[in-house]
Amino acid sequence: MTIFLATVIRIFLLAFQNQNVIGGFYRWAAAVSLLLAVTDVAIVLLVMDKGWWSVPYVAAGGVVGVTSSMWVHRRWVG
Repeated sequence: MTIFLATVIRIFLLAFQNQNVIGGFYRWAAAVSLLLAVTDVAIVLLVMDKGWWSVPYVAAGGVVGVTSSMWVHRRWVG
């Protein structure tokens, strides 16, 4: 479950970041970059601990993260 939540956050931030870059939102892009550094390390450590058994959790977290990020960005940022 921890891997799932960490992946949701990571993919949410990645999708949010893509929309920031495309839209030219410099401040949002800078802030999200710092948060991505934390999630990079967290995901690596979690997956190293669980190995290939983490794949379904990472995949499900990706689906939830990307779709929710698209929805939130369009409503909060524009």
